Amino acid sequence: MWLAGRVFRVSSGANCTGNGLIGDATASFSRYFSRERAENLRKINPKVSFPEANSIATELYDVVKQHGPITIPNTWAQAKFQLSDRVFLNLISSGVGVSGLNSKTHMKIMLKWMRGRKMLKLFPNQVGSNKTFLLCTLPEDPHVTEFINSTAVKVQSKKPSSKKKKQKQRRCKAGMSEKGNCIGYAARDPSGFLSHYEFSRRDLGTDDVSIRITHCGVCYADVIWTRNKHGDSKYPLVPGHEIAGIVKEVGSNVQRFKVGDHVGVGTYVNSCRDCEYCNDGLEVQCVKGSVFTFNGVDADGTITKGGYSSHIVVHDRYCYKIPDNYPLASAAPLLCAGITVYAPMMRHKMNQPGKSLGVIGLGGLGHMAVKFGKAFGLSVTVFSTSISKKEEALSQLGADKFVLSSDQEQMKGLVKSLDFIVDTASGDHPFDPYMALLKTSGILVLVGFPSEVKFSPASLNLGMRTVSGSITGGTKDTQEMIDFCAAHGIHPMIEVIPIQYANEAIDRLTKRDVKYRFQQVHPSSFPIEKSKGQR
Repeated sequence: MWLAGRVFRVSSGANCTGNGLIGDATASFSRYFSRERAENLRKINPKVSFPEANSIATELYDVVKQHGPITIPNTWAQAKFQLSDRVFLNLISSGVGVSGLNSKTHMKIMLKWMRGRKMLKLFPNQVGSNKTFLLCTLPEDPHVTEFINSTAVKVQSKKPSSKKKKQKQRRCKAGMSEKGNCIGYAARDPSGFLSHYEFSRRDLGTDDVSIRITHCGVCYADVIWTRNKHGDSKYPLVPGHEIAGIVKEVGSNVQRFKVGDHVGVGTYVNSCRDCEYCNDGLEVQCVKGSVFTFNGVDADGTITKGGYSSHIVVHDRYCYKIPDNYPLASAAPLLCAGITVYAPMMRHKMNQPGKSLGVIGLGGLGHMAVKFGKAFGLSVTVFSTSISKKEEALSQLGADKFVLSSDQEQMKGLVKSLDFIVDTASGDHPFDPYMALLKTSGILVLVGFPSEVKFSPASLNLGMRTVSGSITGGTKDTQEMIDFCAAHGIHPMIEVIPIQYANEAIDRLTKRDVKYRFQQVHPSSFPIEKSKGQR
């Protein structure tokens, strides 16, 4: 490693500087990750080649592009330069000296990250009642020890405050240990098995809402990330992003909510709040990336943990008001399944009475598309590969027609008959047969995630048709949808389960054995006993 022997001095309370790499505090990211910055890396260590330095600069750019800049408060604010924790850690890995850290939390993150990459050794020392941290990169330079001893910075140990003592007492009364202030169920490895887990939510901020979670939906996203299907799961992982509950505390700046209000939290809990999409209430499309409700990296560098837990603390911008007359159990699935189909239907004006809608797939998303379609006054046709869904579609959901998609005669009979199609199927399926069902200028919206999408250009061009994609919606659309459902009596079809049933529910979900959404009920005293089937 070309960083051998470089020493980093860590002190609490100092400002963050970058030894020239950052340069002008107001420099743009485009300038920051320029050839000049790569050259600065070479000045730090002349032995590194320009291609290698450029590669490091490119890596930093990719991190910023993917995760976006995050303002770090307090001692770093004076730098006037926005850096996410990931970028900060990459700066350290690039050989940039750091004279200060924002907090012990950031220091711990840095240590864990660098040690994981075998980039440093930690030399703990005890000097009286003070704790000293001595850091240097590997491999160890024989001349480094004397130097780090002379530049070690002491972190004063503090006596527990009365506030901490009270928090400890409250945790004991709630049956929790000193491990945290929140109880949940977490996966520890790619098996995805969920078991009892205690952790700490952040302290309530001035713009935050603290919510006692009463219900949390079980979404296929929970399967994906508890089982590391995308290779980016951060364990221990607490899933759940269809959250409903009751406000138990609000920050001093919060005006929209008060203690006792019914609220919901969806698939994301943070964004930059400054880009064109955030300013338009479409935070899910934030240029710098929205922060997922679980398995995301929040502004303070912590990994977000979801709704399979006793409570959650969220910035009030990402909380939704649930009318008192609308059941919390019904509200939770709206925050992912509901908004995923509602948002594109409204965007493409699929709310015109008398128009015709096709819905591909009849699961958690599909059944909500049918319900919205009927509420909008559309003629709704359900397409499925399973004839067993016919009775459900027609009798329970009120669809006008049911078509077995494998029956070519039925499909041919509907050619050029539909104004809109909402495709919720995530399994691989042909697209040309469905495109043929659209009228001229018809629109197909894909909200599922098949492994590939293939269709003939003629299916698109000859009929002036449109194919569009969508995920969930912004805060503006989500609140609008909740109010619409409450006003029109639209309720997801759910199977209510206790939180202890989570493992079996996820197994059943993978087998499509649910109609149409599992809904966990969290008791007022969150269960601390082992979950069903716990090993």
